[in-house]
Amino acid sequence: MPPSADNSYLLALGAMVLTLALAKLSRLYWGWRLRRWASAEGVTLVSYRGAHSFEGPGAFARGENETLFRVEVADARGQRRSAWVWFGSRWGFVLGEPLARIDWD
Repeated sequence: MPPSADNSYLLALGAMVLTLALAKLSRLYWGWRLRRWASAEGVTLVSYRGAHSFEGPGAFARGENETLFRVEVADARGQRRSAWVWFGSRWGFVLGEPLARIDWD
């Protein structure tokens, strides 16, 4: 192979590794933010996932700077509840992406 082909493979591999690392860091960050929120609410975070654009409150209408999660939490007695948890602002980036809204089921 010509040397330029080797460089393009390395560049593609580097881009994939960077993308995977950023995805993992994003998951760690949001897990930390949601656990912190749950602790402040006096509950334990059981599970969470990012919402798709077509589900939850504000489906298809969420702004680019709004992040929505589907969470399940447990209280001290072990009772589980679910909610939609919003972070961010429709009007642009807000430092620290504050908690915007919680919609309990």
